[in-house]
Amino acid sequence: MSNASTEQAEPHAPEVGAWVITCDPEHSKPEVALARRGLDDFWSLPIGSLAPAAAMREGDAVVFYVDRGSSKVDAGFWGAGRITDTVVRDVASDPGAWLDRPRADERTTWVRIAVTFWDMPVTLDQARDDAVLAASTAVTEPQPAPVALTQAELDALLALAGRDDVDDGAGGVTSPYTASALGARVEKRAFKAALKHYKKLGFKPVDDVRDEPGHGYDLELKRKVEGVKETIRVEVRGKVGTDTSVSLTRRELKTAKKDKGWRLLVVTNVLEKKPAVTERDGKAARTAAADQASIMTSSCPPGAEVACARRPGPGRPTAED
Repeated sequence: MSNASTEQAEPHAPEVGAWVITCDPEHSKPEVALARRGLDDFWSLPIGSLAPAAAMREGDAVVFYVDRGSSKVDAGFWGAGRITDTVVRDVASDPGAWLDRPRADERTTWVRIAVTFWDMPVTLDQARDDAVLAASTAVTEPQPAPVALTQAELDALLALAGRDDVDDGAGGVTSPYTASALGARVEKRAFKAALKHYKKLGFKPVDDVRDEPGHGYDLELKRKVEGVKETIRVEVRGKVGTDTSVSLTRRELKTAKKDKGWRLLVVTNVLEKKPAVTERDGKAARTAAADQASIMTSSCPPGAEVACARRPGPGRPTAED
């Protein structure tokens, strides 16, 4: 078993519109992620975050907040997105992501977020000038631990940002920033499980394009069965928890539609000794994305570039040996 533990999310109050993920430029490096226009990674939470972490659940909205200005970054709200995995506890932080080692040592609780950064932030001064947003805890009592915006406060923030909802603009990031050691570990184990899964089915990898944005998939594999050749192109996703939901970009959905050999492979329980894999073809992934879009509390507007693919009703993960 993995040494990591996961949180079983408790229902949170309906007035929670979005969790505020706070970044302090005195201790971390927000300008690096901001330069990439997106963040798809595990974000560490301070020691005092156990209560909010227990209430967080996958799919919740988040906003990215820089709580103080610096010579490189203005204070304010810089983007929005969603929690994309189970909260993880008892995993040591990556010292390289911090400007001081003591803070790295105390960060052992993580939440994975996918955030698209806006072209211009809603600055702290703008937030203070808005009657609704000025009363939010994030503005009046800035703190490292996650706080929540009410739905009214979130609506006010999105109006100032010129966005329809937290998903507006998602998927436009060509190279989202992923730098944590935990994120790298999840990706490495997911690809290991994927290659093992397809090897059992007789496939051999012929191309790995995960570091080349724009393809709509990560791996190309081939096999020959009774003289018949088959080629598949696979998008691989790793999840710490058991939920097979993933975010698919417009490029991935487009590739899934036009390429009959496209597959989505989601590896859940990825940090455990025996991860599980769930595979969907392009049609199933697109159908699941459409079904999920219709039930999300804040559904994507027409033309939004991200959709959430949920497991099909009859589908169930299968444990890897």
